[in-house]
Amino acid sequence: MSKHARAPIATALAGALLSCLPGGAVLRPEPSGPPAGLPRIAPARQPNPADARPSYAAYCRTVAAGCTGLFAQYASEEKCLERCRREGWALGRAGDTKGDSVGCRAEWASRAATDPAGSCAHAGVASPMCVVGEPLPTVPPLDPAATQVLGLYDGGDAQGWEAAGRRARKEILGERVRKALAARGLTLAIRDLRDGTPDDDETARSRAIVTALCDATLPGARGYLLWLRANMEAGRKVMILNDLGAFLEPGSPGGIGNEWVNLVFEPLGVEYRGSWTENGRVLRTTRADPTLFLRGRVPKASAAGHYYRFVRTGDDLAVFLEVERTDIPDSASPVVFAGRRGGFALARYYEDVDGREHVDLSKLLEVVIPSR
Repeated sequence: MSKHARAPIATALAGALLSCLPGGAVLRPEPSGPPAGLPRIAPARQPNPADARPSYAAYCRTVAAGCTGLFAQYASEEKCLERCRREGWALGRAGDTKGDSVGCRAEWASRAATDPAGSCAHAGVASPMCVVGEPLPTVPPLDPAATQVLGLYDGGDAQGWEAAGRRARKEILGERVRKALAARGLTLAIRDLRDGTPDDDETARSRAIVTALCDATLPGARGYLLWLRANMEAGRKVMILNDLGAFLEPGSPGGIGNEWVNLVFEPLGVEYRGSWTENGRVLRTTRADPTLFLRGRVPKASAAGHYYRFVRTGDDLAVFLEVERTDIPDSASPVVFAGRRGGFALARYYEDVDGREHVDLSKLLEVVIPSR
């Protein structure tokens, strides 16, 4: 994107100076050009800001200065540099507003100086504009005094359990989550995503979102993920139980792509990388906090027979259960965790295949959705 020309500003300033001369005197410019007989020297070419090559260091300085507090994208400038090097982003061009590059992220970071709420999400790792080329929808700001929590399920879910969507609505949300929230003076409004995402009035009354989806397919998955991310940027904590539920859209058997899924997982503090297996023989537990599980009984990874690779990216991540694949190096994966913007409890670890809970939901929700 080209920057605003500076010539009009210089002209206006010169006019202001002339109008301030005492006694109506007129400042006459010196004759232009060299004296007769001397060669004319071409003026030096003024640098064009659009020609500047972005750099990791300049980007990290800009995003650290413009995106702070709720809108912070990295724990520090040093962590930003570490992530840049690990990702190996192309430098791109200054002023770009799309494209998976430093230049694109730097442009949004520079806009954050005047519009952090509208720009900082696009200045980070999982930038909607730079990675998928889509803006975030506008959602109501968070009301810190709100006492309602949104509970979302997919009425079309049917994988794993018979009528899984109805079960998510009745048992997971309607009984377990509602009871845990009521003990802390919070209410739950349950909505079916088959009816679309909640409207602005409903969202404005809500302080957090709990989802209980049980398969990978959701109509309008991309729009749902953008809406969920927008609410995270607005300050609403998001707690995902069992499955994100938005890896596929009807008619797209190949999936919508990890870049879309990570619009939500990255702000939670992990990067989703797939590598699914149901082979319990290659799974083992590498870290566990028994205090977050009912009766202190941590589910065995080998018995769960369920693995996705989530790479930890958040420094503030509280990991309650981590498992790995013994057939893949460096495969430790947090499957129950809480971060700055929400939390996650993967299916078979939140509850077993028969629907019996492993996680002490009251304790987990207290961590993810703290009392006012």
